[in-house]
Amino acid sequence: MRPDELLEDVEGGYGTFKRLDRERIERLKRGAEADRHDVEIASALARLLQEDLLEPDGNFLLDIHDVREALIALRAMCARIGLSDAPPPFSSRGPLERLPWTERENLVDSFLGPLIEQLDTSEYELFANSLANPISPLSETGWPTVDERIRHLRERFTSARQPQHYPGVGLACVSVLEALSDTAFDPTRLWPYMGAG
Repeated sequence: MRPDELLEDVEGGYGTFKRLDRERIERLKRGAEADRHDVEIASALARLLQEDLLEPDGNFLLDIHDVREALIALRAMCARIGLSDAPPPFSSRGPLERLPWTERENLVDSFLGPLIEQLDTSEYELFANSLANPISPLSETGWPTVDERIRHLRERFTSARQPQHYPGVGLACVSVLEALSDTAFDPTRLWPYMGAG
């Protein structure tokens, strides 16, 4: 995901300009998006913040309020993907603006640089370790319960980062098998062959 995908076009008195998509950031503070993984969005947001915080000429894309909200969203996404200590300790651009540019660059890079590196690694792992796509051209089985359990399994699998997450993946696999069993099992067809009544 590119950082500019987090911006929106806004009509103003002097034409169209770009600003942070505030509604999307507000939603990201509360939870993950359905069609994008938090790792992808957090990586793009961290890069956008880095670019904005290191803007040398004062041509900031984000206003001070947007920086604060973006940092909160970044912290929330990092917590959801297991990077609890990664986000920067500052809460707005204000204190950074008072620093000489080289100090600001060192401070921002000391926090956002390693975070972006971690997110890049996580993003690579997300794609490298994702579950295989089914051979069938159909995206769903047609059985709502089974489809929901498969989606849950995919979410668990892609978000598992540490050994304590792996049992959750196993339980999600069992859940898929149980849903398949409940859906496909027809006792009227099977019981006569098993000798039961």
